Amino acid sequence: MSNEIRECKIAFGVMAVMAIVMTVMFCVALSEAVDIAKDSAGWKDECELLQTKFNQYKLTHKDTNVMIREYLESNIEDKEPQVSYDSILMKVTAYCPGECCCGKYADGQTSQGVDAYTKGVAVDPSFIPYESVINIPGYGVVAADDCGGVIKDTKLDVRFPTHQEALNWGVRYLMVGVYRSR
Repeated sequence: MSNEIRECKIAFGVMAVMAIVMTVMFCVALSEAVDIAKDSAGWKDECELLQTKFNQYKLTHKDTNVMIREYLESNIEDKEPQVSYDSILMKVTAYCPGECCCGKYADGQTSQGVDAYTKGVAVDPSFIPYESVINIPGYGVVAADDCGGVIKDTKLDVRFPTHQEALNWGVRYLMVGVYRSR
């Protein structure tokens, strides 16, 4: 199997994981709605129906792993790849969501509305489109979900929840894998 096909399988796997995470987040929100409805008088029938729906969509950790494995083991190599992969030497710096790094834009959200206290990366969206999946050695696989005034072309800014973690990262020059949808 060629490296491109293997890398496409990885990209599809990452996208599958992201879809599953969104499903799990939906289930958590639905579970909280069930708990709130249970506390309300006169909602017994609606609550039981909601609980039944929640149980239909509830995923366990084992179910998630099985779904990912089955997806990756499907015959993707027989299909036309829907993503491209580039390996690019990039300058990778770090930032935190606090005022010390984001100034007046320190509102707890990225430019794309993502929680700024989660892992992510700021890109130049004219060079790497938002939502591209990026594999950064030593940091992990994340989606492009932010931008910055000094982030241009081959410069990335990885996000850490604290300023000290960002300082510890420093400045690195890394071969970064970028998966882009076609």
